[in-house]
Amino acid sequence: MKPRIDAALQYVSGIVSQWQAAQSLTVIENEMEIDDPYFYLSFDVFLDGDIPAYAEREEAFSDCAAFEATRLGTKDRFLFDNLPVRLEYKKTDRIETLLGTGMNASFVASRDNGTYLFYRIMNGTVLFDKPDWLNSVRPRLRSLPDEFWNALHAGYVSKSEHDLSDLSAAQIRGDELFFFLALAAFLKDAMSAVFAENREFEPPPRFVWETLKTLPSLPEQFITFFSNLYRIRDKKDMARTREIAELVARSLVHLT
Repeated sequence: MKPRIDAALQYVSGIVSQWQAAQSLTVIENEMEIDDPYFYLSFDVFLDGDIPAYAEREEAFSDCAAFEATRLGTKDRFLFDNLPVRLEYKKTDRIETLLGTGMNASFVASRDNGTYLFYRIMNGTVLFDKPDWLNSVRPRLRSLPDEFWNALHAGYVSKSEHDLSDLSAAQIRGDELFFFLALAAFLKDAMSAVFAENREFEPPPRFVWETLKTLPSLPEQFITFFSNLYRIRDKKDMARTREIAELVARSLVHLT
């Protein structure tokens, strides 16, 4: 397996490094077996300039199968030797602007992906870093002040309280769809609050639960309560789930 992965890393790096705007390239290590449905090679391409046009990228990766891009053109995926590969394109100026604002915690909390971007910046294996851009960014992310983390935690606690209000309303109305939408939002925001309290960036969504359980600071009975939240069997469970969500929300407020 490793030679195929190494070949894929060299292939992608060889192409991306030729793009004038490409500053850095990283890959998130994946310990899964290649036949695991969670397995894929996830690259981040950091660019100081425009993303190459679709036709140029399609031509560059023409040796691969099933090339496709998102409509906005910020993500590509294809198969290299039957290995699933994903590329995400990120503008360095936008990241610099975010860091230059002193890391506004309210803005970060409002992002759909929360601190996941910063997790990728910090944890990606560097394949090339032409102007040492990553080496300049990573120390800033390592030294974020307590004020940022405290404000981020408070922001997620506030969001989870709003989610809980929606959950309660849906439970009273018996609105199953809105109940599950509110529950999904509550689960995400509650977990984000715990990561913020532990001064940790959020990992890939498919690995959040396993990572969460290893954090040193967790509310009392958090894992037990949380694991019960997404086990809904019938309508009778809706009221019980809402009660458990309330207990989790209360524990987040008192987490220190």
